[in-house]
Amino acid sequence: MGFSLGALASPIVVNATAITFGLLGWVMLGGIFLAAAFGIWMISRRAAAVVDA
Repeated sequence: MGFSLGALASPIVVNATAITFGLLGWVMLGGIFLAAAFGIWMISRRAAAVVDA
């Protein structure tokens, strides 16, 4: 269900940021994606440490 909600919300988020705010919107989206990637990296790093232990 989370994937479906993400697929539903992503066009709305892009329209609300990138198209409305132009370059600043794209920078904001880039920051959001970077923060999400960092969070996923931290979660996977912690999970790998638990498996190795």
